[in-house]
Amino acid sequence: MRVSRNTILIILGGLTIFFLGSSYSLWFSDTLIPFAVGVGYSPTPLAEATAGASGNPSSAVRLTVRETGIASVSADQLRDLGLPFDELTNSEINLTRYGQEIPFLILGEEEEQALYFFAQANNNPRQALSVYVLSAGIGVEMMQRDVQPDEQEGSPSGQHRYTWEENRFFVEYAQGDDVWMGPLLMAPDQWTFLLDEILPGEGPAELTVRLFSNSEGPGYPDHHVEIQVNGQTVADHTWDGIKRETITAPLEAGLLLPDEVNRVSIVVHDDTDNTAGTIYVDDFELAYEGLISADQEQVSFASDAANILVSSANQDLMVFDISDREAPVYLTNLRHDNGVVQFSGGESSRQYIALNKAQSVKPAIEPSPDWSRPLRDKDWGADYVAIVADVRGFQEAVDPLLAHRQDQGLRVADISIEQIYDEFGSGHRSPEAIKAFLSYTYAHWLPPAPQYVLLVGDATYDVRDQIPGKNRNRLPTAMVFTESGGYLASDAWFSQFDGGGPQMATGRYPAQNAIQLRAMIEKTLSYEQSISEEDSAWRQRALLVADDESIFDDATEVLADNLTDRGYHVYRLHMSQGENIQYNIRSVFNQGVALINYLGQGSKGAWGDEAVLQNSDTQALFNGSRLPILTAFTSLNGAFAEPRIDSLSESLLRKNDGGVVAAIAPSGRAPTTQLLPLAEKFYDHLLADGGITVGLALQRLVNEGLADPELHDALIPLNLLGDPALHFYTP
Repeated sequence: MRVSRNTILIILGGLTIFFLGSSYSLWFSDTLIPFAVGVGYSPTPLAEATAGASGNPSSAVRLTVRETGIASVSADQLRDLGLPFDELTNSEINLTRYGQEIPFLILGEEEEQALYFFAQANNNPRQALSVYVLSAGIGVEMMQRDVQPDEQEGSPSGQHRYTWEENRFFVEYAQGDDVWMGPLLMAPDQWTFLLDEILPGEGPAELTVRLFSNSEGPGYPDHHVEIQVNGQTVADHTWDGIKRETITAPLEAGLLLPDEVNRVSIVVHDDTDNTAGTIYVDDFELAYEGLISADQEQVSFASDAANILVSSANQDLMVFDISDREAPVYLTNLRHDNGVVQFSGGESSRQYIALNKAQSVKPAIEPSPDWSRPLRDKDWGADYVAIVADVRGFQEAVDPLLAHRQDQGLRVADISIEQIYDEFGSGHRSPEAIKAFLSYTYAHWLPPAPQYVLLVGDATYDVRDQIPGKNRNRLPTAMVFTESGGYLASDAWFSQFDGGGPQMATGRYPAQNAIQLRAMIEKTLSYEQSISEEDSAWRQRALLVADDESIFDDATEVLADNLTDRGYHVYRLHMSQGENIQYNIRSVFNQGVALINYLGQGSKGAWGDEAVLQNSDTQALFNGSRLPILTAFTSLNGAFAEPRIDSLSESLLRKNDGGVVAAIAPSGRAPTTQLLPLAEKFYDHLLADGGITVGLALQRLVNEGLADPELHDALIPLNLLGDPALHFYTP
């Protein structure tokens, strides 16, 4: 059984449930920089994003939309940004999405002038919000069609599609694009939603409910669900296993109430063999015939009527034919009569949007910088690429590290993540843009291709920052699916260009703010600049900790012998020989060691069921500049993509007067039998040839291990938190 009732109750007891990320919609619901060699590093500040290095104002804006529908931008909004548009015309303005030209419409005069377009939101919370780019150029004019009605009686009804979805829980084992779910129901349970925004007719309808079952038992069926509408059962459904399940139920004429609030209920029964039946509500969709009214918001509908009526219409009501979403049509010559608009339809069923002008979607508007030097410039070249999140103070904090790497002879490129979004993501803040950029550098920048990639900024799986939590998504990671761990964070994915192993050594400073970033960078510099200090005995010591199972004891002893043969004094702490070893771990930590390795069961914030080392213990660590490299080949210890909590690796890395200088640990769950042999293999790479950088050691481990399919699920979640070019020195 994947999830027990007690486990879920414990988890839910620690969570505050927030009804966030809800989406209620109708028919249209959608699913620096030049490198230099030598001293004198001089970065190009991210502040140039506002005006460009040349001092010229931005010539483009990003329009970010969260809703699908007719969107508008006023001329005054664009003029306030100082854009080089004399007026809003298709001959001077170009609108694109992912580089594809989007047709738009200009209506009004002077202060009332505005630009309208059909905006298609990306409602998948795993992906970046949809962005349109408005820039100088020649644009595509939206087509128009005269729909002056004849004298036939118009139809006041159309076909509607109402969709409800609430993104409350990230369910990492839910395969497919949609891994965000709504309410969690545990048998016996019932959830009811009130449909108070629809105006149904008396005809038949159809309800589609999508669920995800997250538990299984020994018999059949595992799950029994009853769907009710206004208290009447419309579907009684059973199924087995951990999977997505779609239930479609026809609704007889008259079941939906035109003048009352309608209720949809999902009842989970406990009459199955699965005593811990757990089911998430993903979404539901109601297709029905109903009144066409622009009373509260844009209305999207389909109709095949010769003449169509829209009620609650202002004098400025607009209607668009969106049957072809890439080529919407603005309808002209509507007939207005006492709050009702009439227009002629087509010979077959077509899709429309009707709205009063005040109901248009309002995109978030921000200038798109004129970057001083395009990233596709043929003269770019670097060994070490730092991608810096757009957070106040980050650039100033990272400058000393970049100067240090340049002094070591590396060609350094300092890149704003915003420039990558603009030039490789068409303004979309997505991990795919980062991968496309790195792929370009690998193939087209002056050789040799970049060897190191430093990601400066924390990430979370909540890419849109829609749930409350202490951590925000500063610089995204890739969420990769594995059979044993579900969706988990993988920074190595960014340089896996051909489906094989990573081509670049990648590390991340998981900083939320400049204070955290400075602490991590200062520790990196201190670690490398104190090599010649007299107090260097700690660099010849290692601490190995084993959980209380024989497999962990045995693997730890093998690693201990290996390190001893290489000149290390090894402290061996076995939980099987005494569970209360918290004090010993902290004591050895504070004395100073070069390496710390843990083998055993793990969680996001602790080692072992006994929590012999946990997040709160970092307050008792005062090892100063005697900074170890941590390896924890245990599930979840490196779960840096959590929005609500910090992983143990992050806590140790962010500690400003001790802790660790770098950490390698899985970001999710991985099979123990696969993780155990990786510890010895990693240290073989790290200590070979007198020591190499930590990032290269991890890269070589992953590339070597991916040749063995049995190791795949353990290697994918391994990430380096720290600088990939961190030099490790052997005794």
